[in-house]
Amino acid sequence: MTPPTPSTLLDSAARVAAARLEQLRRAGLLREDLFVDGRWRPASTGRRLEVRDPATGEKGIYGEFLANAQGEDVVAGVRTPNQISLRAGRRWAERHGVAEPERRRRFPTLEESFPAVYRELVKIGERLEKHFRDMQDIEFTIEGGRLYALQTRGGKRSAEA
Repeated sequence: MTPPTPSTLLDSAARVAAARLEQLRRAGLLREDLFVDGRWRPASTGRRLEVRDPATGEKGIYGEFLANAQGEDVVAGVRTPNQISLRAGRRWAERHGVAEPERRRRFPTLEESFPAVYRELVKIGERLEKHFRDMQDIEFTIEGGRLYALQTRGGKRSAEA
């Protein structure tokens, strides 16, 4: 069997992406107003989350976010991200020896900083998990206090989960 040509691979990838976009559109989860003049609008917050604990499979919101960050900031790892849920933020602080008042001041969670957005994110996560019948890993951004789900995929988990 001959290996596929780059053109064939690109066509296949485009078909897969189009099918995934159609799934999100049918689920009512696709936002098409993220671009201005063909460029991403500057994001105020961005990161990923999972709707279950990847280690145990326990239902809940797990993940981190960076305030006032673009994609490069998130990937570069030059800043300490904050936890999404209050529960995870408190666990993180305990593991790192950070007192609760300092955690609230220096490392507020998304749930504390953007409570309405957090509630919307929980709803979207639950809806996506129900739609795809699998744990989801969701990329998102928040701009001007408004949530945009950018991408979702099946989440990775441990054997125990």
